[in-house]
Amino acid sequence: MEDKQTLQDILETVNFIKDRTATKDDLKDLRSELKGDIQEVRNEIQYLRSEIKGDIQDLRGEMQDLREEMQEGFKEVRNEIIEHVDSFVGMHKNMDTELSSVKNAVARNEEKILTMQKHPNLQ
Repeated sequence: MEDKQTLQDILETVNFIKDRTATKDDLKDLRSELKGDIQEVRNEIQYLRSEIKGDIQDLRGEMQDLREEMQEGFKEVRNEIIEHVDSFVGMHKNMDTELSSVKNAVARNEEKILTMQKHPNLQ
């Protein structure tokens, strides 16, 4: 009886293994599926790579445009600052000229006053 049970156990084990074991055809099919999946992934990667390259080129172009705009803006601001400084310097020169004129006029008036004070009829 024990031999019969052992044989029965062996038969069940063999059937279990047989039912769950992959055949060469199963492995070939699985291999083909995997190759197809791998090729799909490669194609997707290649597509994404080209998309990314295009996006990078677009960004480079936008950055270059932005750089040129900023440089142009800096030039405009620089020119405005130079104009304001030139205007301020011109105003300062005019003020110096006016101050010299006023000093000369005051000096002349002081001389006239001194001359008038020395005049005998004013004493």
